[in-house]
Amino acid sequence: MEKRDIDLALAFVHFLPKQERVELLEERLRLIEKDRDRLRENVASLESAMSDEPAENSEHLHLNRIAPWVYHGVRHSLGRAEFEVQWTQHMLEIAPEWGYVTRKIPQ
Repeated sequence: MEKRDIDLALAFVHFLPKQERVELLEERLRLIEKDRDRLRENVASLESAMSDEPAENSEHLHLNRIAPWVYHGVRHSLGRAEFEVQWTQHMLEIAPEWGYVTRKIPQ
């Protein structure tokens, strides 16, 4: 299973004051939404190149012909980005209510 930075961040998020926690999640959401929007544009362009109508982007038309698996990889990345946006929005709803730990964890 893939390990991600967010998994590590969640282990320590309760050490952050509420406002900082929210600001970091909002920044994460902004970056993921930007990435998701870029991926949506790429998927739309690749799908347009696969349609019966002439493609506006001849590069994507050529790419679809020589490497059709690229579309599926980009579509998969878009699905992951959409999930991350939803998950981060959910975290923004619940994480501010978590307690703030001011003591060190026993070693």
